[in-house]
Amino acid sequence: MKTFLFIPFLFIFSMAIGQSYNSVKIIGEPIKIGSLEVAQYDFPEELDWHEAMNECTALGNGWRLPTLKELRLIFKNDIISNFSGLIYWSSSEKNYSDAFFFNMCGESTNYFNKQTINYVRAVRSF
Repeated sequence: MKTFLFIPFLFIFSMAIGQSYNSVKIIGEPIKIGSLEVAQYDFPEELDWHEAMNECTALGNGWRLPTLKELRLIFKNDIISNFSGLIYWSSSEKNYSDAFFFNMCGESTNYFNKQTINYVRAVRSF
């Protein structure tokens, strides 16, 4: 009986530990800009910086959080759409506790504490 109760506990516990996203729903039909591929969609919810880094990597096959330079390129490219918000995390760090973001409204950058939640769009190089 103890084993029978233990299995549902493990399932519930694993679901609570971390959330993984369906990579097909995030990546969609990637948009190519030079040697960069941009996921068609944002993650369905805002994430803190550490979650953003982990979830982009969890998509597999080289997907990652974009640099500030790549976010500027995405912003300037008219074929990219489906943005959920204005503020997007970059992989660029200011220091141990802060990382840079890109504001899609006005093409500005600044930094937030890494625990702040922002929108996320994955990229990969090919």
